[in-house]
Amino acid sequence: MQLVPRGSREAILESHVENLEALADGREFWLPTFNYDFCSSGTFDVDIDVSQVGPITEFYRERHSAWRTPVPVFSVCGSSRQCQPINNVAHEIDPFGQRSIFGELAARNGVIVWYGAPFASTTFIHYVERQVGGPVYRYDKRFVGNVTRGEVRSQTTLVYHVRPLSLDLDYGWETLETAARESGVLRQHALAPNVMWALARDLLDTWVASLARDPLHLLSAESRVVVASRLDELGRPFEIGDFE
Repeated sequence: MQLVPRGSREAILESHVENLEALADGREFWLPTFNYDFCSSGTFDVDIDVSQVGPITEFYRERHSAWRTPVPVFSVCGSSRQCQPINNVAHEIDPFGQRSIFGELAARNGVIVWYGAPFASTTFIHYVERQVGGPVYRYDKRFVGNVTRGEVRSQTTLVYHVRPLSLDLDYGWETLETAARESGVLRQHALAPNVMWALARDLLDTWVASLARDPLHLLSAESRVVVASRLDELGRPFEIGDFE
């Protein structure tokens, strides 16, 4: 593994791909190719729309991936067609539901790797929230649009549980990371200080158990105060009509 890849931009990106393959050690691996434009444009082209979550993911999508899921906003690409998880465009898509890529990751006993990424980039947290019935501090919003793949164009609705824009809401990432490290769920790569990993099921079980005790467990201390106050006023979980 090249801890500090050097050379041209393409050579550097290729070195990062080789590092990821080395980390996978022969296992299938998936990379996020999230593109958030669907929420405003109402269109997503599986073959063309770029990944907006870093140059490594876009380079891999263009040069190496065997497939990309037809899921607006939260698409993922992968290295082997034999392990392609989601192939068809559904009439309605919950990107964090049981049949989502995140559900597949947990079901297949997958490993989440933070390759130079902060713990705060853990999108898997939204899948965890879905497993306890959805977070009381978010609400579902439906985005209707079209997904294009090749010559086929399909209409779909993305069911996205969004955060209230007018509310100060953030997760307690520093506290969550410390707890995950201390419990042994989150581990540091022995040779690469910028690489962390965790079994998806372990992170899922830990956070589900915590949310069962405290529905606001994942939030920062500041957000807990604001959210708890608003929830007390409403006497129920947030709904879209409360904010939009």
